[in-house]
Amino acid sequence: MDYKYLDMPCHQKRVSIVKDELHKYNCYWKNLSIGCGNWYIEKLFPGNFEWFDIIQIDNPIIPITTWKIENILSFYTENHFDAIFTGETLEHIYDINKTLSDIKFILKPNGIFIITIPNILSFRDRIRVLFWKIPRHINWYLENEHLYEHIRHFSYQSIKKLLENHWFKILRISTPSLSYNPFSINSTQEFTNVPDFLAWLGNNLIVTARNGK
Repeated sequence: MDYKYLDMPCHQKRVSIVKDELHKYNCYWKNLSIGCGNWYIEKLFPGNFEWFDIIQIDNPIIPITTWKIENILSFYTENHFDAIFTGETLEHIYDINKTLSDIKFILKPNGIFIITIPNILSFRDRIRVLFWKIPRHINWYLENEHLYEHIRHFSYQSIKKLLENHWFKILRISTPSLSYNPFSINSTQEFTNVPDFLAWLGNNLIVTARNGK
């Protein structure tokens, strides 16, 4: 897979926000990235990371554990990590409840869980639907090959409710970008300094949560 699309401003903003959140909660010691790909963005993060991916990576430049996400407990023990990051990964997973339960199990009490996901109810997709256009995140065959394995779709409210059902405490929900031209696939036609109170309209969501019960 070509990861050069991550050089776009919206994705660089996503990296910046996640990095700031890791700094904010002092996540420097024992961290895990699930769905790390080829380590293209995680190399910019602070702290010590282990790497777990759900697809085979050709010629990885770091030692990556590759296995089905359902088997993650085979590799890690209870209360093992200070922080866990999943970047654009949950939308690819079938058994989301088991995955979140497993993440909760290997994350320390009060540990930090950071998620980035596409937002199916973004401003862009709301306007597109009004004009009989397909939401971009389910329109992979026309616009973006990287979206072709999205089997789940999340909104601000649905991801918040899902995490709360698994006893995560939401600390912050933000967004790296908000499109001002819903009909363009040009990632430069979007705002990248969006206040948190407008995150529910953003193209993607970044959720920072703390492990509760």
